[in-house]
Amino acid sequence: MQLTAHLREHNSSIGWGGVDSRAVCIATGHLCGVTFCKSKSNKWSKVLITSGNNDAWVIPTAARMLFSQVRAKKQGHRCILDGLHPGLFIGDTGDFIPFVIEEETQFHACFLFSTLLQRLPQDMQVYTHRLCAFSILKSVPRRQKAKETVAS
Repeated sequence: MQLTAHLREHNSSIGWGGVDSRAVCIATGHLCGVTFCKSKSNKWSKVLITSGNNDAWVIPTAARMLFSQVRAKKQGHRCILDGLHPGLFIGDTGDFIPFVIEEETQFHACFLFSTLLQRLPQDMQVYTHRLCAFSILKSVPRRQKAKETVAS
């Protein structure tokens, strides 16, 4: 599933997976997807989240897209990895995006859905109303309204 926007070709080898690994990055772009967020007032909503930066790697052989919690912390967000409610607090807004712990790998996963309408389940009416958009880029920590930008 494509979770990137503004792709640019970028060919480089990746230094994980051991000596025999043939993992490569073929492009970079902005992380972009729809997820669920709990506001400071404990209300759940769907939000569009973007990195606002050319920092998401496209690695065709990866089983999942990885997100750097270190980078998120440097951008002013708070990652909670321990306790009953792991997740990401967006800047100083109090908005919270939950993580789910994958049992087998112990990865902290964030459910992100593609912004491409044809890839979303039929019953998920993501674009029937305006979505709140979060840019996790350090310079834009505030909450903004975003209009539908995907062509039908």
